[in-house]
Amino acid sequence: MPPWWSETSTVLCDALDNFLSLACSLDGPCRIPLLSLYAISRQQECLLPFVQVRGNLARLRSCVEELRSIPNGACIRGTGRAGDLLRQAVLDSLQQFKQFIRHTGARNQACNNESVEITVVTSQPGRSIVHLLEAGLKDADLVSLRRLLVVQICGAGDWGQDAPSPGASENEDAQTGFCVLISADSLTLGMEVDLQQVENSVFAMETVLKAWLQEQGGDREQLHLLLPSPSDNPIPG
Repeated sequence: MPPWWSETSTVLCDALDNFLSLACSLDGPCRIPLLSLYAISRQQECLLPFVQVRGNLARLRSCVEELRSIPNGACIRGTGRAGDLLRQAVLDSLQQFKQFIRHTGARNQACNNESVEITVVTSQPGRSIVHLLEAGLKDADLVSLRRLLVVQICGAGDWGQDAPSPGASENEDAQTGFCVLISADSLTLGMEVDLQQVENSVFAMETVLKAWLQEQGGDREQLHLLLPSPSDNPIPG
């Protein structure tokens, strides 16, 4: 489906590069402690196993350049195959996260509640991708998956397109391509499935990514004031 990887790759990679530069340079509490990235074309490939975001800008940029170099014609043939690869990427990422926590002791550093947010970026009709994910994951153990977001990058004529054209699901020559980004944080557990359409622009994609930096839970301490007691700071007679 248009606009294809040849038209979306530069937009996505430029947005990722800009966003990661910002995320790595922010002071204060780290809003995105860990990040992983999968590319799904004719096969599933983990371009970036879970790494800590802060202090790893060079490695993150190297991963973005690897994503940028994926050939424009590397697409999946058949929606059944696409569903299988998406399911495998989601489950592999959850397993990878559990292993990361177990072997690195990151629990105390960043991931108190051990939850993961997965964002699937595609130019395919978003609702059909949601259906593929729902069907593939209905019997899976998703206890550590807090949120699943499908981001559809739309061309000029694609807005509001919820499903593929008639017969597309049976067309084994239908081609699809995905980028799967997995971020880990310490928000409340429980999964949501969302669909978001954005235009094919760096600014629009950056806006989606910057939402990761916003506080989405109400259980974190935003401001902590320490007031001295009268005995600590007596007022002169």
